[in-house]
Amino acid sequence: MALRERLSVAAERLRDLSLRRLLMLGFGTLVLLLLLLALLPGGGALMLFPAIVTQLLHAALLLALAPLLVGVVRWLKARLLGRRGAHPFQPWRDLRKLLRKQPVLAEGASPSPPPRPMWRWRRRWRRR
Repeated sequence: MALRERLSVAAERLRDLSLRRLLMLGFGTLVLLLLLLALLPGGGALMLFPAIVTQLLHAALLLALAPLLVGVVRWLKARLLGRRGAHPFQPWRDLRKLLRKQPVLAEGASPSPPPRPMWRWRRRWRRR
């Protein structure tokens, strides 16, 4: 089987996959498969690829603007109540501060808490 035939068979299988299975593949694999579809001669993926990129950019923009919207709502609410209110970029500052934090462990501690005995769990559930 020639490479072109193999690619066309793979493209047909990809078109038959459901969206749920495509999302389970992983982002890198999905992008690679879409690029392979775009390279196929006469494939309809050339029209599909820009649409997918546009949707991904739209999702990234919404995720980036969500903290700003929260900040603007909080600021406006404070102003309407006669208070000064925090700057609208405050949620972004909080996120940046939280992302820079490092976990703190004691010298002899393990990263996970010690397991509880099973009889404690059972007794706890029986009380309810």
